Amino acid sequence: MKSITNNTLSKFYIYFLYTTPIFFILGNPFINLFVLVVCLSFYYVRINYKLLDKSLIYLLTIISIIFLISSINSVFFEYSLTKSISYLRFFLLLILLPLLLKKIDINLKNLGIVFFSIICFVIFDSLIQLFFGKDIFGIPDDKIYNRLSGPFGDELIVGNFVFYFGFLSLSLMLKNTNISNYSLFFFFITIGVFSFITGERNTFLSYFIFMFFLFLLSKKKLLIFFSCFTVFLISTCLFLNFERFNIKYNLNNVQSLVSSEINKEEKKDLTTSKIFLIKVKEKIFNSFWFSHYRGGIKIFEKNKLYGSGFKTFRYQCPKEFFNEELRERAKIICTTHPHNIYIELLSDTGILGFITFLVICLKYLFQSIKRNWIENNLSISIINCLLIVYIFPFRPHGSLFSTSTSFIFWFIFSFLIFNLYNKKSLITSK
Repeated sequence: MKSITNNTLSKFYIYFLYTTPIFFILGNPFINLFVLVVCLSFYYVRINYKLLDKSLIYLLTIISIIFLISSINSVFFEYSLTKSISYLRFFLLLILLPLLLKKIDINLKNLGIVFFSIICFVIFDSLIQLFFGKDIFGIPDDKIYNRLSGPFGDELIVGNFVFYFGFLSLSLMLKNTNISNYSLFFFFITIGVFSFITGERNTFLSYFIFMFFLFLLSKKKLLIFFSCFTVFLISTCLFLNFERFNIKYNLNNVQSLVSSEINKEEKKDLTTSKIFLIKVKEKIFNSFWFSHYRGGIKIFEKNKLYGSGFKTFRYQCPKEFFNEELRERAKIICTTHPHNIYIELLSDTGILGFITFLVICLKYLFQSIKRNWIENNLSISIINCLLIVYIFPFRPHGSLFSTSTSFIFWFIFSFLIFNLYNKKSLITSK
């Protein structure tokens, strides 16, 4: 009877994990449901508790306490404490998902194939939206920002979804399989070009950051180089020949902003390039993104140890800079988060939350890279590079404390931990 129950649970969780991308597409309530179901496996996976890394448990306990103390010290105590307690579900996901994968002995290649099939459908649906103005479900594309949404509706994250789940699916499909260089070339180009046509500039930038680190950590350097070069050529052609992409990626806006700050006499001296570079620097620091960053930094300066409270930037920023004139003078924009995970950690959880998060990420990332250095396993390198891209500091980020963005990070991190738990390498192909 017990064996029958275990087999039933095993099959349930296998098919349940197959639907992960669908849960993500359906939105935050379904993402939370997914995390809850994984967390409920704590008793089922108890036999694998011996695999747990005690350091990981200690570090997650420490950062949990820091988040809670930060919330308790916050002016927005009730809201912040509720959010910090609910966020602990992602730490449980990181602990339990690797154990669950081990327990059910899921065929990771099949899991990757299912993920890839869903990704192909999302790409197809988004292309329908691009060419016909509406996708299969009747969802129109975004005319204001010239971005595709695919099946995500108002959430303009289809490029980000395809980027992370696409490369994750490739990593899983590489299990005990030799995928030809031609297939890899086509896959790399598809993800890169799709990132471009969605209009998500941050995702397009993330693609090249990913490929750069994969170039460093993989033996397939020529393949990666020519893939990037091809994506660049195709994107350039699209940019030059289609108004939609020309508007979205046009650098003339930046150039005109800089030029407007330089008077005619200064233009005569631009051959020295010194004045021009100074003006470019000023424009960067006065840009839309830095206006977000500056608000988070100001908040951190007043709450250095524990920050203003977990997930309180949206409330603390307007409180600190209470009127539009004050924000304009300080060149600060107050939104829901500062658009950089490190500034968000500093402003919301202080230096203690910031350092602990870094230690958790870098400890296991370096451990994974070190273990894979000699074997040079492409699948593991892909997982490592996805994590590197996510925590790469010199790019804009979504909120680390939002449901969808957090899920992507901790879900991919779980596979990295799973790789480390496995005595055998996740993949044997090179």
